[in-house]
Amino acid sequence: MKKKLLTIKQAARPRTPFSAKAIRMKIWRGEFPYTRVGRRIFVDEDSLDRYLALLEETSAEEAAAKIEEHAA
Repeated sequence: MKKKLLTIKQAARPRTPFSAKAIRMKIWRGEFPYTRVGRRIFVDEDSLDRYLALLEETSAEEAAAKIEEHAA
């Protein structure tokens, strides 16, 4: 099955509570799941959905730690 990759703009509002700038900042801080294709940055739709589900249950810091655990 092929992954669906979203641009940062597509992953931002209204799909998530974050602006495109906020998503970029989270990516650079290592708090947000992403995929790099060449020089471009994409967000995997499944990873984004898991991240948002974790945010509903926990604080942002706890969610970021859980995402890192699952990525390892």
